[in-house]
Amino acid sequence: MKNILIIIKLLISIGLYSQINMDYIIESQNELGQLKLKIIVTNKTDKPYLLPIDTSSFKGYYESEYCGIFEDQDYPYKFFAPTVMLKEENKQEYLFPGSSKGHLPEGDGSEEYIKSLINTANKEINEVEKWKKKYDLKNKKDAIKNYYLTKNLLFLKPNEKHVYTIVLELGNINRENASTLYDYYSFEFKKYFLALHLCITNDAYNWLTIKQKKRFKKFIFFTGTIRSNDVLFEPIKKIP
Repeated sequence: MKNILIIIKLLISIGLYSQINMDYIIESQNELGQLKLKIIVTNKTDKPYLLPIDTSSFKGYYESEYCGIFEDQDYPYKFFAPTVMLKEENKQEYLFPGSSKGHLPEGDGSEEYIKSLINTANKEINEVEKWKKKYDLKNKKDAIKNYYLTKNLLFLKPNEKHVYTIVLELGNINRENASTLYDYYSFEFKKYFLALHLCITNDAYNWLTIKQKKRFKKFIFFTGTIRSNDVLFEPIKKIP
C-alpha cells in the first residue's frame, strides 16, 4: 500500500509541480563510487519563488522520509537535501540504501577526527543558541528548525538559474555533520539510472517566524516534488 501511495504522489507531482526544474550532469566519476555532479535548479516561471534545498549534501531514499514531515525529523539530519533515486536499467523499482552507524578510526589521526566531530557539534550548538536569541524564538526546537530552514532557503527570481557543484559519494552519504552515521548503496556490475528528487510540503514553512514570512512575502513558497533528469551510468566497471 505504501508503494502505491508513493507512486501516486510521484505521478501527481509531475503534472502539478513543474514551476521549478532540477537537472544535473555527471562531470566526473572515480573507482570509489564518487560522482562529481553539476546541478542546475531553474525557476521556469515569471514569478519569484523560494524553496528549501540543502545544497551541501544528499539523502538516501526511504519511503518514510521521501515526503516526510519536517517536524518529525531532528536536526542536524539533512532533511532538505535532494534524495538519491537509483534503479537498475530496465527496472522500475527504486533501490533502498543500507544504513551504518560507522565507526571511529583508530591509530594515527583518530584523535583529530574525534576533535573535528566535537568541534562541529559545538559550533552548531553555539550558532543555534545565538540564532534563538537573535530571532527571539521560544525554545530550542523552534530555534533548530528555523535555523536549518532559513539557512537553506534558495531565492529564485523569475527565470533564474542556480548552479552548484557537489560530490555524491554513493557508498557514504552522511546523514549528519557531527556523526559517523551514514547511508550507502551497494552495486553489481550493471548499469543504473540515477535521479535526484526534492519533496517540499506545506508544513516546512510553519517554522518561519511571522516577521520572516512578511519579509519573504513577495516570493511564492514552493510546495511539491521536483524530479531531475535520469542519467544512466555504471557505478562499477569491469576491468578488461
